Amino acid sequence: MAQMMGALRLCSKSPCGKPNLIIHRKIVAKNNTSLFVHNGKNRTGREASSRMAESGVQVGNFCSFLRQEKVSEFAMISSQQLLVETQKLPATPI
Repeated sequence: MAQMMGALRLCSKSPCGKPNLIIHRKIVAKNNTSLFVHNGKNRTGREASSRMAESGVQVGNFCSFLRQEKVSEFAMISSQQLLVETQKLPATPI
């Protein structure tokens, strides 16, 4: 049986003189787990969320990552299709 997995990378430009925030997240659907990595070190979800909040990234507001014309489309699709469509977004020209 194939294991459904997903991965994402969140990058946020930091103020001048500070390193950019880059957090990697690997999601395993089979056992509903996530692995977060920041600066090459494994982090808990809480630690990753804290780092993002410090940088002003609103990860709880999914719409802040979407172009406005995509918001209504995304509200009506399944979680599995949402992952597929989200992965397509970075490659879609604005």
